[in-house]
Amino acid sequence: MFGSKTRDNLPKVRGIILHIGYEKCGSKSIQHFIDVNQASLREKGFRTSETMRVIRRDLGLEAYAKGGEDCSDYIKRKGINFVSEDAFREELREKLYEEFAAHPDDQWMFSYEGYLNLNTRQVRVLADLLKPLSDNIQIICFVRRQDRYSISGYTTRLRNQGMTERAPLRNEAGEYSGVYYYTLLERWRKAFSGAKMSVNAYEDFPDVVPVFMNEIGLTDGDFEMPERQNTSLSAFSQEVLRRFNADYAKSAPWKAHARELRIRLRNRLPTGKSQLPSKAEVDEYLEYFAADNQRLMAKYLPKTTAFDDELIDYPDQPEIPEVSKEDIETWLEEAAMVAGIQT
Repeated sequence: MFGSKTRDNLPKVRGIILHIGYEKCGSKSIQHFIDVNQASLREKGFRTSETMRVIRRDLGLEAYAKGGEDCSDYIKRKGINFVSEDAFREELREKLYEEFAAHPDDQWMFSYEGYLNLNTRQVRVLADLLKPLSDNIQIICFVRRQDRYSISGYTTRLRNQGMTERAPLRNEAGEYSGVYYYTLLERWRKAFSGAKMSVNAYEDFPDVVPVFMNEIGLTDGDFEMPERQNTSLSAFSQEVLRRFNADYAKSAPWKAHARELRIRLRNRLPTGKSQLPSKAEVDEYLEYFAADNQRLMAKYLPKTTAFDDELIDYPDQPEIPEVSKEDIETWLEEAAMVAGIQT
């Protein structure tokens, strides 16, 4: 299981910090903070793994845990190749051991918003990898009430999955978007027994970065604080992107460039207030998560949390922005020109 090493001679480090997400809870801001403050963090005894990182996210750990497409995606992004998943995992372990052995007195930080959603087996795979490497493991998670998470993620689903439905509370398969936080957190607590685990509600703080810093003990130092990352498109812009997916993306000349054009549109369209579902839709939606959320708040969040507060005034009826064919084609032509795509 441990390649050429046994549990007795594995490298031990002072600490391992796992920021496990969740999505739309400031993860990109935390990752940006870590990225731009590498030198200052090293001075304070915090370090990141080049083996696991792809750009700013530690995708290597997810690939190690999940295999399959995630393994293939990591390998492609890193520009490497392996004859099998077993060989890939063996190589990843050995490289991580080398990094840890070179800096045993540091605390190693891993951040990816997708960790929380790993299944029970995958979380145990990570626990089997990491628990023997440190006696001081810290797990940090941010949660956001499912309706607000889903509305914030609607833009991402339009861009990444090519969603064609006008449905801020649903995913591209038509299912309710959102997760049972308590259930997922219990997987991590059980697999990483003995680890320090902290859960924070996105709604309780104006900025998650200072909260993350405080959690890992960064109370002083000269750090660059990032601006808010990944602001959402406006309702008008979301409708432009949705209409592109529905009416243009599957036909020539756009089909061959649909993914790139969605990215270009996402980056250029105006940000602002997102599309909102009706209050009745939200109330029905939240019933699916009510019992799990009560357990979450009882066990993991403070009594003063705003996690379950009504922070958005939902309309009686969904407000659909007016978008003309001319609007869509104007933005599409601009995106194509910037991308150098001939139409």
